[in-house]
Amino acid sequence: CSIVRVLDEDRVFIIGGNKNMDTDQPDTQNATMIYNVKDKKFQLSKNLNYKRWYGSAVITGDNHMVILGGEDVVTQELSTTPEIIDLNNIERGWKLLNKADSNDLFGNKDSAEWFYPRAFLASNGNIVGISYNKTWVMDKNNEYRVFKTGEIPLVKGVITRTIEHENRNFKNS
Repeated sequence: CSIVRVLDEDRVFIIGGNKNMDTDQPDTQNATMIYNVKDKKFQLSKNLNYKRWYGSAVITGDNHMVILGGEDVVTQELSTTPEIIDLNNIERGWKLLNKADSNDLFGNKDSAEWFYPRAFLASNGNIVGISYNKTWVMDKNNEYRVFKTGEIPLVKGVITRTIEHENRNFKNS
């Protein structure tokens, strides 16, 4: 349930999602750590402001990481406010992106917007994404304010037809 992002040839960033409900181990859903591949060692990093299972993360062109979505698996509170960290200065920690807070895009439990919102870095430096069936953009020049750009219509009902695969190289005997 954690998010893993490769930082460079030597380091891997591991974010949140670590609570084993069957043990009394510490709840580290908001913890982050960096794994050094060459040294084979983990180092704790700065905690997130929110506990996040099933979140998503994007590394920006100016070497920041944005995390969005997710939930606290214990309280089932959803994380509707994305966070950002400067990968050139990790010691400053995670900063809330309050202008990007959106219950509509990151908080609807029934429609699963909170669950792994798919996010991608666009060529203009903005982050674009989809949360369930809602599309959106985060404007990097406007404090990463998030704007809903559309919805993909959902089709309800049953499958109306199936396609049978036919391999013309295979002969039935």
